[in-house]
Amino acid sequence: MSYYQLPTEGITSITREKAKNDILSFLKQLDVDVIEVGKCTANVEIRKGYTVYIYPQDLANVQNQLKSFIENECKPRGISKLFVWPVIEGNYRYIFIGFFENKINVEGLLYLYEFIVGIP
Repeated sequence: MSYYQLPTEGITSITREKAKNDILSFLKQLDVDVIEVGKCTANVEIRKGYTVYIYPQDLANVQNQLKSFIENECKPRGISKLFVWPVIEGNYRYIFIGFFENKINVEGLLYLYEFIVGIP
């Protein structure tokens, strides 16, 4: 899968707060229960998608990918509640959106499925 970034010369990036608010608002529009937390951890973290939301024109792509994450990962597992938390790794900032698998598997491991949005 390739990702094409539109030219951004002369375009101001959005704020971190706007990115978070837009993501939370969109998830709520999709009738998803959203819980903001400080951090989620599990024995196994499965990353199911990544995109960036730095410029205003990125919003449509973020919304499409979040909708796909919900349709393909959450709904088949009966998930209606998502956790949202910020992550900082070095100079990079992210918003993680995820859910825990409803049951602990045979090995006794707890799985966390995540979708990641890179933000300014």
